[in-house]
Amino acid sequence: MKYFSDLVVATAGEDLVLTYANMALKTQVEKLLLSHQNK
Repeated sequence: MKYFSDLVVATAGEDLVLTYANMALKTQVEKLLLSHQNK
């Protein structure tokens, strides 16, 4: 169980980075879609 908790701590930061990356990507895609719809 100790190993598992260490693993969670190690991956928590990476998950946060992935979450931010996904949010940024989603925002960019939505902007692209909106700009195409407005034309």
